[in-house]
Amino acid sequence: GYAVFGGTPAYLSLIDQNLPLIENIKLKILSKTSPLFEEPYIILSQETREPLKYMTILQAMELGAFTLGEIADNSGISSNDLPKYLKTLINELNIVKREYPIFEREKRGRTRYLISDNFFRFWFRYVWRNINLLEIEDVETVSRKIVESIDEYVSRVFEEVCIEHFLWMASSKPISITDFGKWWRRNIEFDGVAVNSRENIVYFIEAKWSSKPIGREVLSNLIRRSTEFPWNPGRRREIYVIYSRSGFTFEEEEGTILIDLRKLDKDFENQNSQSNALSS
Repeated sequence: GYAVFGGTPAYLSLIDQNLPLIENIKLKILSKTSPLFEEPYIILSQETREPLKYMTILQAMELGAFTLGEIADNSGISSNDLPKYLKTLINELNIVKREYPIFEREKRGRTRYLISDNFFRFWFRYVWRNINLLEIEDVETVSRKIVESIDEYVSRVFEEVCIEHFLWMASSKPISITDFGKWWRRNIEFDGVAVNSRENIVYFIEAKWSSKPIGREVLSNLIRRSTEFPWNPGRRREIYVIYSRSGFTFEEEEGTILIDLRKLDKDFENQNSQSNALSS
């Protein structure tokens, strides 16, 4: 539910736990009488003076425009005017986030923008993109599209959950880091990169939302790509952290940390227990 309805308690409270997720989506989001059918437009109308411009920007981002130039080209809003809208989406509405490659925060041309709110991301992907079908109440066609592509959609949410878990491990001291971020260059990207500059260690993080256990080829591919990361080459120690929805066909070994869904759930339960103990 979190991947679709986001973290807003009012939205999550609408979920009927006795129904499959797709039925909740139909009833609460896709139907014209659904409580969330027009929610993003309503919020943008209440919070901004130019809701349609914000809608256009968010739609461009959902379609794969990440940089200032790409968003400007796809939205038709000039790159001179765009920053003020992005600033509102990031700082006031908390719908969008700004990302830089690790160690490159000052390089403006390397910045990219992504929809960070899961509900808005889902809505722009499946509701706004199919609004003509939904206006004529063809909910079933849109539902089929969702079922066909939901795994690919959820994979990004899983990636974010895995990053949250890794940072929890770093804060609770199983591992120690001094910096963390994304990193991308040309056709290479890592879900996360963390460094411990005191001990010269770099962690490369990969998350796989796959219905089958993943094999050693995923590790081999991660090792090969890691050679492109320019921090302390030849002097550093690499550790490869791989998350998998469905487990692994190989065992953890020196220089690897393998985490499946069971381990994730267990750690988050422990984290919640610790938080409850501290607050009681």
